[in-house]
Parts: sequence; C-alpha cells; structure tokens
Amino acid sequence: MKKKLIFLFVICMMFIPHIDAKEYDNEKLIIDNNIVIDNDINSSSLIMGNSVEVDSKIGGSGVIVGNDISLNSTADYLVALGTNITYSGKTTDALMVANKIVLNESSNISRDITMFASTVEVSGSINRNITIYAKEVIIKDAQIAGNVKIVADTITIEANAAIIGQLSHNDDAKITISDVASIGSVDTFVSEKHHPETFLDKVKNSVIGMVNILVVFALLAFFSPKLFNKIDEKRKEIIKNIGLGFIFLLLLPIIILMLIITVFGLSLGVILIAIYLLMVYLSSMITGYLIGSFIWDKLIKKEKRIYLTGVIGILILYTLKLIPVVGIIITVISIMIGVGTIISLYNRKKV
Repeated sequence: MKKKLIFLFVICMMFIPHIDAKEYDNEKLIIDNNIVIDNDINSSSLIMGNSVEVDSKIGGSGVIVGNDISLNSTADYLVALGTNITYSGKTTDALMVANKIVLNESSNISRDITMFASTVEVSGSINRNITIYAKEVIIKDAQIAGNVKIVADTITIEANAAIIGQLSHNDDAKITISDVASIGSVDTFVSEKHHPETFLDKVKNSVIGMVNILVVFALLAFFSPKLFNKIDEKRKEIIKNIGLGFIFLLLLPIIILMLIITVFGLSLGVILIAIYLLMVYLSSMITGYLIGSFIWDKLIKKEKRIYLTGVIGILILYTLKLIPVVGIIITVISIMIGVGTIISLYNRKKV
C-alpha cells in the first residue's frame, strides 16, 4: 500500500481520543488508544485503537482497525486494517489491508485469505487459497494446501515453503524460488497491476475524503456542538429525510439549468450550484454522524461524546462505500439522508 495512504490512515486514527477505562464492558465495540485484550470476547467485535493487541478468543467475527496490530487470537472471520499487522492466530477466512503484514508460523487460516500491502511475509498454515497484492512478497515457512495468486514487484519463495496447488504470478514480477521449495505448479499471467492499483487508489481517495470530512466535522463540533444535538433529533425522521433529499437532488439541477440559460438567472444559478455541491459534500458527515449516533445509543449506552460518535459513524460509512456495487447504493442513500437532514434542519425556526 502506498505510503501516502498509510500516512493519511495514521492521521485519521489520531481523531480517536483516549478512553481511560481499561475494562471494556461492551465487547461489541472497543475503542481506546492502546488496547490489550487477554480475556475472551463472547461476540463479534469492532476494535479500534492506535495499538491493538488481542491474545484471546473472539466469539464471532472480528474487525480490527489500528496503527500497530498484533493478533494471537481465534475468530470465525477476521478483517484487519492498519499500518503494521502481525498475525499468529486462527480464523476461517481473513482480509487484511496494511503497509506490512506478517503471518507467523503459528498462524492458521482454515479457508482463504486475501491481503493488500506493501510488504507481506507468510508463514504458518493456509488450508485453502491465498491471494496477495503487494510490492514485495516473501513466502517463508508456509504450508499452503490450495492455490496462491500473487501480484507483486518481487516474490521470494524460501526453502521451507510448500504449496500443494498452483502458484500463479504476474509475468513481470522478479521471482526467486528455492530449489528445495515444494510447489505443485507455477503459472504466469499478463500483469494485472492496474487492478490492485485501482483498488488502492479507491481506498486512498476514500481515506483522503474521510480525513477531510473529519476535519470539517471536528471544526463544526467545536464551534457549534448544539448543531449535532439537533441532528440527533432528526434521526427519527430518516424516511422523511430520504424523501426530501431525493426531491432536492432531482429538482435542483433542473432549476439550476433553467436559471443558467437565462441572462438574469445566471448569477443565482452559479450560487445554487455552489450550495448544491456543498450540501452533497457535507451529506457524508451528517449521515456518518447519524450512523455513529445510532451505534452509540444501541451498543455503548453512555453519555454521548460528539467527537467519538462522529468518528465511529464516518469511519463505518466510508468503509461501507468501498464495497463493490453495494458501495454505490450506500453512497446514493447516504447523500439523500444527509441532504434531507440539512433541509429538515433549515426548516426549523433557528439552527
């Protein structure tokens, strides 16, 4: 992953404030600066922090977000996003995105794992298939029962590596395979580097957009905290706001077009374009805060912290937007919700 992306991710993590409590009453959502978990978690869990260390069982799916992540845990399914990820645990399927990913000898993936990173080091046991998009890939003491697909600049297969299935890699990769490594077969394909770059560019742009929204959110929350209390009140009118947003997004461009083709309406049309774009831009912040507010009320159930509520919701929203196809639908709905909420707020006597 590009260094710029990781740098922006680290900046984003700085928006997560420190929480003093070290005993995590709510296992479904754990957010702190430095997290160390050695007690079993009895449910699926979202864990976010600067440094995250989990040495216990997660009784469901685990979503881990952090700067430095160390996992020696058991989970049904695992998603890990960070700068450095070290994995020594056991899971069924896994998705990891980081600058550097290290799978240690004790790691065990029951089925498949997909990784996006700058550097990937693989040891341990993968019982089915592994897919890697990276700059450098090193397969060390790894026992891989299925196929391996790698898109990278340099690939090193060391002596203790065993791949029962097929190793396929891009034809322009610089590859070194030990003479004593065990590989079922080796195949090459025409370079597909534009595919992972497209994905990474999408992630990069999403992170840049998220950081910008977080900055705007932090400023508004600082200067006008009461605004978000009023936004909270509009959460009960979600269907109405979607309708208002849809009508606004549909009708305003028509009105703008009619204005700009007339001599006297040109200036007003330009102003409305600016308002239209601003409302669409701010819609992600509004919708993200509403998502965070809902999660806070349902899972945390403590006195609401505006900053933390916004970070949670905005992070979740931008992550959901990355899902192929579904992300487009989520983006459209989030715009309608955000714009509709803004219009609904404007209808009040005073914001």
